Amino acid sequence: MKFVKYHFFFLVSPILTVFVVSGCSTQLKIAGEQHHNAAEKWYALSQYTASWMPKYGFTVTAQLSFRTEGNEVLPYLSSITLSRKAGISNIDLLIPEFENKFICIKQCMQLTELQLMQGSYGNTLLSQYLKAYEFALFDFYAEMFLLNDKLALIQTINASKLSNYLNYLSNIHEEFKTLKSLTDWLGEQITPAKFKDFLNDPTLEYKATVNAYFKDQNVNLLASEPDSAWQIDDQQRYLSEDKMEKGEVEKDAMDPTQSWIVGELVHSPDQYWQSANDVPQESINWLSLKEVYFDTKIWEEAKQAGVVVGDTVCSYQDNYFGVVSESNDREISVFVQGQGRTIRDGLIIMLPRGALFTPESTLTFLPIATKMNFAIDDIAICTINLGQ
Repeated sequence: MKFVKYHFFFLVSPILTVFVVSGCSTQLKIAGEQHHNAAEKWYALSQYTASWMPKYGFTVTAQLSFRTEGNEVLPYLSSITLSRKAGISNIDLLIPEFENKFICIKQCMQLTELQLMQGSYGNTLLSQYLKAYEFALFDFYAEMFLLNDKLALIQTINASKLSNYLNYLSNIHEEFKTLKSLTDWLGEQITPAKFKDFLNDPTLEYKATVNAYFKDQNVNLLASEPDSAWQIDDQQRYLSEDKMEKGEVEKDAMDPTQSWIVGELVHSPDQYWQSANDVPQESINWLSLKEVYFDTKIWEEAKQAGVVVGDTVCSYQDNYFGVVSESNDREISVFVQGQGRTIRDGLIIMLPRGALFTPESTLTFLPIATKMNFAIDDIAICTINLGQ
């Protein structure tokens, strides 16, 4: 009997081996077809109703994750945001790319990875995500397409500030739980009335601009602890004039309408910023900035462009920059966002005149939140952008 059983095993095992190999080949073939179909369908959905958001430097991203429903583990898109670009663990929904995307919980898996779990015969994670979100994505892309008309409308009001406004929106509401909640919110915000409110209140752009600096992964603060960095929105930290003399930092939030008028200052700000030792290091909060200069690159030609309320401008004499709030024939009122400075041998030093109009200049600046008046011949339009 033992001899018979022994030969029976060898007679049957080749059949079993062929069956298993054949089964794996079938699954791989199905997985390849389903993955190809899922990638094509997802990309086609995004392109058929193409959003104009990428044209202004923005997209919509979503975190790749899972959620548990009963005994099932289901694909889940979380932390849906208006942002500039996607990382390796989230997906760009407007210009989708699926390679080198990872879902990491207890272990990391690629979006293109074959899953042989029960109930997911021959599926990659990508095809599972599309199956779970196909109808929601269809509605999402349709809503984003409808937003194109609204973007076109507010562009006619002030085209140069549209990207600034989208940057502001990306900062005031960071995450959404569903695709619908994001598109509903964008529909409420991308209107002429909301856009004009933004243009008419320079403090909003100030918050959006500085917030973007702190969110950018390339920004370096001198402050070593996160808590010592400036907080934006409801927890802003500014240096009050009386405490600057004592080397202390004012950590209480300030109302933008209070104590920001230059005429109320007894001393010139320059008296307080001569040495890095005069002020605690954590209060300086220097940021790296790349100046994207005016198209003509020359101060005299920049002057020819003219200035209107809402424009971002730079001063020639002292290298201040900010947003125009009022103007007349003799002077211009500016909500100042910062002043170009440099640090040399431990000293905080003023930059030479016209430094903000120098082509391809990379410099640091001192954040400021103050209204200042400038002679009309000292101000010209300029563009300050982050080095992304």
